Amino acid sequence: MKLINPVILLSSLGCLLCIYTLHVEYSVETDKNYRALCDVSEHVSCSRVLTSPFSKGFGLVQPEFRLLHQRNPIYGLGFYIIIMLLARTMLWHLTAAFLYAEMFTVFVVMLPLFSSRTWSKFFKIGWVQKVAEFSNYYFNFFLVLLGMVLIEALRQVMNQRSAYETLKSHPSDLRPETESLFLMRMFRAQRNLYIAGFALFMWL
Repeated sequence: MKLINPVILLSSLGCLLCIYTLHVEYSVETDKNYRALCDVSEHVSCSRVLTSPFSKGFGLVQPEFRLLHQRNPIYGLGFYIIIMLLARTMLWHLTAAFLYAEMFTVFVVMLPLFSSRTWSKFFKIGWVQKVAEFSNYYFNFFLVLLGMVLIEALRQVMNQRSAYETLKSHPSDLRPETESLFLMRMFRAQRNLYIAGFALFMWL
C-alpha cells in the first residue's frame, strides 16, 4: 500500500486554509455581520486579524505598490503550490544543496581561516543582526521542513521496498531488467533518506 506524500498532504491542507481565509476576508467585506467559524470570542477572532492593516503584504508592503500589496492568503497559496511542485521535481536537489551548504558552513567555521576579530565584525553587521533577531523562527521553520523531507524519504523507501517484495512474490514477472529497475529506485530512495537524515542531523 502506497503512503501519501506528507509534503503534498500538508501543502494541500495549507492551500485549503488559504482559500478559507480568502473566503472569510471577502465575506467580512461584503457582510459586516458575518461570523466565521474561527471567530471564537471577542479576543480570539480571525476576522479581525484578516481585516487588519497587516492582512495585506504582511503589513510591510505599502498600498502604492499595488502589484505586491496583495492579501496574505494569496501569498500563502503561491507558497504552497511552489512547495508541491518542488516536492515532485526538485525536492531532493534542494535538500542536497542545503546539506552541502551546511557542510561548507561548518568547514569554514572550523578551519582557522578567519580570526575571532573578523568574525566579531561580521556578526555586528546590521543585516546580520537583523537576521539573528529572527534566528529562532528560521531554525524552527527549517527544522519542521527537514522533518517533513525525512518523512517523505522514509515513505519512498517503504513504498519501493513494498513494490520490490511484491515483484519477488511473482517469479514470472521477475526479469533481470525489471529487477535492476526496482533496485535502482530503491537505491535512490535510500540515498534520499541518507541526504535528508544528514541534513536534519547537521541542522540540529
